[in-house]
Amino acid sequence: MSYKEKCSNCYTLVSQDELYCPFCNEQLKKKCQRCNKLIEIDWRYCPFCGEFKEIVNYKYEGNKNFVKRF
Repeated sequence: MSYKEKCSNCYTLVSQDELYCPFCNEQLKKKCQRCNKLIEIDWRYCPFCGEFKEIVNYKYEGNKNFVKRF
């Protein structure tokens, strides 16, 4: 296992092939809806096929189980 990336949430070193951080469960990568290749969660476009990916921002409000989309 090669550790080449840091989790954007807890900054722990994670493997390039991990979809979620094993320490804090932050989503790191997602499959492109068009070509199904793994892309970084914060990329707006797939570098393989050019598909635009909607970025949705959430924020926690008090209770960690409740998130509000803004």
